[in-house]
Amino acid sequence: MRIRVTLTGLCGLAFLALLMMPGTTRADTFIKQVTHTDAFEVMGQKQAAKDDTSSIWMAKDKACMSGSDNKSSILRADKGIMYFIDHEKKTYSEMPIEALGDIKKMAGLEDDEEAAQAAEMMQGMAAGMMSMKVTVTPTDEKKKIKDWSTKKYIIEVKMPMGSTKSELWASEDIQIDYNMFYALTNALMAKMPGFQEALEEMKKVKGLTVLSVDEAQVMGTTVKTTTTLLEHADKSAPAGIFDIPKDYKKVQMMQMGQ
Repeated sequence: MRIRVTLTGLCGLAFLALLMMPGTTRADTFIKQVTHTDAFEVMGQKQAAKDDTSSIWMAKDKACMSGSDNKSSILRADKGIMYFIDHEKKTYSEMPIEALGDIKKMAGLEDDEEAAQAAEMMQGMAAGMMSMKVTVTPTDEKKKIKDWSTKKYIIEVKMPMGSTKSELWASEDIQIDYNMFYALTNALMAKMPGFQEALEEMKKVKGLTVLSVDEAQVMGTTVKTTTTLLEHADKSAPAGIFDIPKDYKKVQMMQMGQ
């Protein structure tokens, strides 16, 4: 059901888009987080509770994010390319970083006039659905979560399709390359109306999110999502983590089901 994808992006905005602080050059960085979505029902369709664990590796000019769905995204800033990988099917697609967010270029439809017009209409509809207004309210509340000292923020996201209110706890104890983290996790939303303004607002959040509890209101339904930071470490990335496996077949984005 497509609504799960949309809700994941909406509810996870607080974790994924807070990260425009100046980057620093460090050793390879590993981040592991888990997102739990409570069971919910929309338009008569029930969705079971779900846990999604994701792992992120970042180096100086490259990054890799892998989820529980056996798919990965690799950002190669050194090549100006982003790869989308399906490990189950052993396929991958690629595109220039500058094309991310442009449906026609992402789908490889620039040379098909009719299909390109349809894609342009689709992009306009998506933009209308995803235009957002974000408000961040810092608080004076602080608490220790695991080994991290955190501060509480309240984040409200309003969109035509619904709204989300988040209680977010972020820590400045953790130093990562925030620019690289943003580029990897937000690439597909970068051209959505209001997204750049949302990023500016999210700069009020200082540090990396350790815990966020989000409640989204969509079509009269409340969807609760909790994202928890499980691990952060500076250590060497596994060999080949930023490369396409040799036996994988290249396909178009449309064939990847993106």
